[in-house]
This record gives sequence, C-alpha cells and structure tokens, in this order.
Amino acid sequence: MHITISLDPILLEVGGIAILRWYSLAITAAIFVSVWLIDREFKRKGMDTSHYVGIATWTIVMGILGARLFHVIDDWSYYQDHLLQAFQIQRGGLAIWGAVIMGALGVYIGCRIYGVPFLQATDAVAPGLVLAQAIGRWGNVVNGDAWGAPAPDAFFTFTYTNPDSFIPNDLLNVQTHPYPIYDMLLNLLVFGLIWKLRTRPMPDGALFTIYLVAYGIGRFFIHGWFRQESIWFLGVQQAQFFSLVGVVVGLIGLAYLYYRERPVDGQPPAQEAAA
Repeated sequence: MHITISLDPILLEVGGIAILRWYSLAITAAIFVSVWLIDREFKRKGMDTSHYVGIATWTIVMGILGARLFHVIDDWSYYQDHLLQAFQIQRGGLAIWGAVIMGALGVYIGCRIYGVPFLQATDAVAPGLVLAQAIGRWGNVVNGDAWGAPAPDAFFTFTYTNPDSFIPNDLLNVQTHPYPIYDMLLNLLVFGLIWKLRTRPMPDGALFTIYLVAYGIGRFFIHGWFRQESIWFLGVQQAQFFSLVGVVVGLIGLAYLYYRERPVDGQPPAQEAAA
C-alpha cells in the first residue's frame, strides 16, 4: 500500500501568512483531549481538582518547551544557521521524549506548588499523555517532519510530493517507511494497556513507570527499524537513547515502588496501615 502525501502543511493562509497549519491543529487537539482525559482521571481517583488548571498549565508549558528543546538540540546542525526558526514551534518539530521529561518536571512543580500528591498525579497523567502522543502524530503525517527511512520495496510506504513539506529534499518523491503511523499505533497499544491497568490495585506511580517501560521498548525498536536519523550517542539515535533511559528509569522506579509496598516482618505496608 503506497500513500502519496501531497497536502500543503499550511491549512489556512491569508495574504501569504500562515494562519493555521495541520501540525498546529493536531497538537491543539492532542492537548485538549489529554487535558480532558487527565481531568477525568483526577476525579476518578478522588484527587483534589481545585488546582488542576494550574498543574495542567505547568505541565503543558514545560512539556512543549522540552519537546522543542530536544528537537532543536537533535537537529542543531540545521538550527545553528536558522536560529529564528528554533522558536517557530507552529511549523513542527517536537520531540516526544523532551515533552515527557520536561512535562514530568512540570507536573512535579505544579504538585509542589499546590500540594497535590506527585505519584498519584503521574498515574492520572499517563493515559492522557500517551493518547495525546497518538493524536499529535497526525500532524507529523502531513508535515513530513518525522520521516521514515527509504523503503522502495516495503508493502506500506509514504511518498511526499509537496516541496513545502519538511521531509529532506533527497527523500522528496521517494517511498519511505510511514514512521509516524507506526509510532501512532504503538501509542494506541500502550494506551490500551494503560487504560486496562489503571483500575488495578498497584502502588502510586506504578502506572506511569509501566508507560515508560512499554513505550520505551516499543519506541526503541520502531525508531531503529523505520527512522532515518543521525547517530546521537553510544551508537544509537537520540530517540533510541532516551527510550533506553525511559526503560531503565521505569524498571528501577517500578521495582522501588513495589519494594516499598512490601510487608515488613508480617506488618502491612505503611499505606495500608495508615488506611
């Protein structure tokens, strides 16, 4: 199945000025859906929602800044000669791991300010976060800024034909792996896992660490198989490196959370005893 993508990344233009881009529309939709779903999770878990807007604001702002920063660092060879474009987020170019790392920091800051339990908050955030990632990938499909490696013989490919897309010139009109679709499917699978587990009894914070492990493993292999990107560190691409970091942090965090919940000398865990 070969799909030709000829759409202009600009959805609405007035007087030669881009008013709305497909990418901006996808990211905006992703933010709205995630904020709505996370709010539902806060309420389902019986958490105080009076400061939810403040926590969400910290999370969104820090997440977007982190996503852009990681992207610019990864593609610094281009941005060092186009510094002003580094601030043009609406054009595309957000790194998911940057959003996860800095977004988690935003959650922590918001929770500290408003006195909300941080680990509970991360579990409430996990489903909305991974679903937002899936929705945001639609913007990458049109934009061409998350291109796959050349794949002339693959069963399923994208071919970008619009010269204003963000795919490199040497990949224009070339069949490539539909990398954003594969990552979108991964996000939806992880969302399904998180959604199923969210009502299971487990330590606070465990759901978010499971997200880190599941998405990190999947992203490492999908990125290595289908993406074309320069080696960043230790022989792997940037997204692969941070995927490994996510897996390690997730596994250590999960082990610690369950270790902390273990009975000691026949006594129930501290949380159970307090309850």
